[in-house]
Amino acid sequence: MAIDSAEHPLEALPGPTVGAQFGPTVHVVQPDENEQILFAVGDYNPCYLPSKDGTPGLVHPAFLLRLNVRQLATFRPTPTSIAVHARDDVRFHRPIRVNEPFAVTWTVDRFYEKKGKPYWVRRMVITNEAGETCMTRLMHVAFLNQAPS
Repeated sequence: MAIDSAEHPLEALPGPTVGAQFGPTVHVVQPDENEQILFAVGDYNPCYLPSKDGTPGLVHPAFLLRLNVRQLATFRPTPTSIAVHARDDVRFHRPIRVNEPFAVTWTVDRFYEKKGKPYWVRRMVITNEAGETCMTRLMHVAFLNQAPS
């Protein structure tokens, strides 16, 4: 049974609330950073490498997916809660090239309950210098209680 965000118990806790926005933070992926991701995931598709004419390659999607905001990544509703990444809905709208600035904004989208567990959804939007949307991501996070040690 879904619970409306306005009446969800997580909404009453201190911390991020629905609509809270973090950012924008501006990033520029350097060639060596992109290379580290390519090596880590073993993906040397030519589109991620500089072209023969010197045009920078595309930023690997794995780099974009690992971007996070500390205030959101460390939020827990109780001291014994753990956060579990439950689901992503990611849309790529246009590519980002290495050395091209882009801005990332995170928004707390909503809270809901599923099978008795509280979840929250964080919306990530990446835009380029022209303000065009390059990527959107809805990240669903479940909160589970762990026994105190």
